[in-house]
Amino acid sequence: MFQIDERPVFFIPLFWIRLFFIFIMGALLTQKVNLVGELFVGEIIFSGVVLLKAIQGRLAIPREFRVALVLLFLWAGVQAVSDIVNEVELGVSIKGVFVPVLLGLTFLGVANFFNDRNSLMVFLLGVVWGYVSLPFTYGDPYFFGNPWKWGLGFAVIFTAVFFHRVSPIFRGMVFFVSLVFIIGISLQNSSRSLAGLFLISVLAFYFFRLVGRLPAYRRVMNDILLTSVFIIFMVFVLYVVDLMLRLLFTSDFLLNSVPLEDAEKYMMQANNEMGYILGGRSELLISIRAFWDSPLLGHGSWAESEYYLYEYIAEIVKNKYEDIDFLQVVNQTNSFLIPTHSYIMSSLVWGGAVAGLFWVYSFMGFLIGVLRGRRNSLIDYYLAVLMLWNILFSPFGANARWLFSIVFVLFFMASFMEGEVDEN
Repeated sequence: MFQIDERPVFFIPLFWIRLFFIFIMGALLTQKVNLVGELFVGEIIFSGVVLLKAIQGRLAIPREFRVALVLLFLWAGVQAVSDIVNEVELGVSIKGVFVPVLLGLTFLGVANFFNDRNSLMVFLLGVVWGYVSLPFTYGDPYFFGNPWKWGLGFAVIFTAVFFHRVSPIFRGMVFFVSLVFIIGISLQNSSRSLAGLFLISVLAFYFFRLVGRLPAYRRVMNDILLTSVFIIFMVFVLYVVDLMLRLLFTSDFLLNSVPLEDAEKYMMQANNEMGYILGGRSELLISIRAFWDSPLLGHGSWAESEYYLYEYIAEIVKNKYEDIDFLQVVNQTNSFLIPTHSYIMSSLVWGGAVAGLFWVYSFMGFLIGVLRGRRNSLIDYYLAVLMLWNILFSPFGANARWLFSIVFVLFFMASFMEGEVDEN
């Protein structure tokens, strides 16, 4: 919770003014410019912070960051080799190799600029609402077709978990009513993943807050072998949850309360042979095939292939996820990028196994950080659940890169900053 020092009254407004300007800064730095591809202003600014600190001899590299830095360096290296082997155009290759480099620069810049989690959390709140402003600046037909699904819903949910942390008033019944309202709005706006991730994070927060205090649980989490067994058990639990989701999303009660188009999609995914969670994610299947075809060096930056794209379209037609005609879609296709739709699969397809190690490290860091109870705040649980999902199932573009950079620093580098542990 935010701590305000016992000072004369005139100091208190300065505290809130400072937080307001940090919020505004987050929103302003979440604006895009087109240089070598899409960049956020914040990525440029924080890269500049790294350069300035390095020149001054004051650049700090947090110990929590060192493994990530090495893995990003390896990713950039193997990506460069992959692009040479796959004869990728120089301009495209530069953009591909620059992705892990930019991640590393942003991580370092943010970690060196902010010295406490409270300020960084307020900055992230500004970033989240900055995303909502982007469609008004650059235009986005998807956003205006369904604002809740394409940005507004995430901003509202993050604001809810933010106030859950900073305000005692926003806990208990007030938060419960907000939870039900947000889930209901999400389901009505074709945003079941928004609703699901929010609900899972809340359940995980209260579950681990209760169980995490038990001595037996702490012993399990401090033993690598027992932790591995526990993770395997959680995979089984996930399988059970998938079965329950199948029942939920084929129930008349739910299907009658959502739009017809969504009801049809829920039914198709629930009846899919891969289960509800993986059903409808044909990109994952295709990207796994592409990776296995070239596991060492991948297919190069922004890899294109008619074969994998046609396989993807055929998979959609076969499983009837969408009512489309194969030949019609093929004739209208003007891009042959290999479908990935996943942070980790993008790097594996582009640069091979070594390029994906950073995402494996990040995934395990988020997972174990939550399981071992290193974070006691709902905002940390929500961000961890969101990133775990995104690493597996969300596309990694400029928007994802900027958001992930801030979340990574906030989650991984708490001990480098003041206020290592949250109690709310």
